[in-house]
Amino acid sequence: AYDLNLRAQAQANKRTRESMAASVRLARQALALDPDYAPAMARLALSQTMRYMRHWIPMAGPDADEGIRMAWQALGVAGDDPLVLDFAGLTLASLAGDNDAALSALDRAIALNPNFALAFGHRALVLAYLDRSVEAIPSAHKAMSLSPLDTGTFSFCQALAFAHLTAG
Repeated sequence: AYDLNLRAQAQANKRTRESMAASVRLARQALALDPDYAPAMARLALSQTMRYMRHWIPMAGPDADEGIRMAWQALGVAGDDPLVLDFAGLTLASLAGDNDAALSALDRAIALNPNFALAFGHRALVLAYLDRSVEAIPSAHKAMSLSPLDTGTFSFCQALAFAHLTAG
């Protein structure tokens, strides 16, 4: 399951339609081997989220439902894994619109790892969704300062721009 999850992550990092579909398949295979493996649940949830955000799957349907279900299940068995909390949190915000649950998961991830740039970036986005731009803007800046060369910097910038947009 561990190896399949790593392969799912590698596919997701390519960020293409085909690689994201492969990421979903690999995460499902990992869960077939170990149904309680939280990292694979979270990876599957986030891969479905990324597919939705790119309009590769519909907003409503079995793929989005699977992403939401996997996010909730991952949170139930996450323990103290900040990455699982981050992936599940972003999924709940993006697919389920449950920004409060998302923020709770992201805040927990940051409490466990105060240097987790990705969680700060995703937290900024969720705070912007909640129209809390005064908190979102420094969270996005924190993400960028913690990891200025991060491959996910575009998402930090997206969160920052959205936060400024909601600020007026």
